[in-house]
Amino acid sequence: MNDAGIWAAPLLLIPAVGLRILSTSARFGQLHEELRRHKDQRGSLALKHLCRRASLIHSALVSFYTSVAVLALASLLGTLADRWFKTLNWLPQMMTFVGAALILFSATQGRLAANL
Repeated sequence: MNDAGIWAAPLLLIPAVGLRILSTSARFGQLHEELRRHKDQRGSLALKHLCRRASLIHSALVSFYTSVAVLALASLLGTLADRWFKTLNWLPQMMTFVGAALILFSATQGRLAANL
């Protein structure tokens, strides 16, 4: 990565993750309403199915939020590494990779929940 890419690359991913958070949160809200409608059917297959979907969507949301935090920290560390600590250029690059991996994991969890 060039000098500007060390701090700029993570920042470019954050708006996309924000949109995914909004859409996944809306899906989680709809699922919550569905769970409230089925709360009287304890032990039913439909309720177990909805709980599994809720667990997957919750996991996706936690991973999305974690990826935003990791990407923001990577950008901050990239700025510091670019200014003062040239030997630490690998750290923001690794954190950007971790943030991207979390995004991929979150998208997979969301897709699994949609296919249930």
